Amino acid sequence: MNHQYQFLGQGIYTVSEAAVLSGIAASKISRWVRGYGSSHNRDANRMPAVFDREYPEIDGKTALSFLDLIEVRFVDWFRHHGVSWKSIRIAAERASYMLDTGHPFAKRQFFTDGKTILARISMDTGDTDLIDLVKQQYEMDRLVSPVLYGNLDFDTSGFAERWWPRGRDGGIVIDPTLSFGQPVVEKFGVPTKILADAFQTVKSEREVADWYEVDVNSVKSALEFEQALLAA
Repeated sequence: MNHQYQFLGQGIYTVSEAAVLSGIAASKISRWVRGYGSSHNRDANRMPAVFDREYPEIDGKTALSFLDLIEVRFVDWFRHHGVSWKSIRIAAERASYMLDTGHPFAKRQFFTDGKTILARISMDTGDTDLIDLVKQQYEMDRLVSPVLYGNLDFDTSGFAERWWPRGRDGGIVIDPTLSFGQPVVEKFGVPTKILADAFQTVKSEREVADWYEVDVNSVKSALEFEQALLAA
């Protein structure tokens, strides 16, 4: 049975697909969204997932939604800046309560007012990692805004609804309402992988463009994007 149709409009990604799109190792993503245990005693030292993903296991495999994918990127940003797992879990739990959502790291308010939210959490908990992160105000503004926030569109409820992985002028968009959230050329809505696979068959950008009724520039953008994913 094809389970994708249960999740229309929300996007659906395997851990491997999320890894390719985000540039984050699949092993990391799996631990973050599933939890993990130590090699000595997996039950006694079990660490829970950083946040609750939207989907259950599908045919024994982990599935992520578009909002899960956005949150994975934010968790990676935390880790890149040395924030401990304890602090990330505190931030996720407290921000979920403050913003009244299970996806705090995918909401506009966190991106635009993250310093204030983290400052409140750090004052309440005395968490030194979050205090240090808040103090680095320039770093937060410089990195969060363009890298995580600048390439996202948000819906009227404040949740991320589209991601422009090559920037807004790159012509490629990831939209959970299109092709189950797979990357598409924005101008025509055709998945980049379909165009790239077609090119591998005929070796002609013009012929692929004619087949799918898109322009040649869209085929070129799709090829560049897919090649970059393979090289990552």
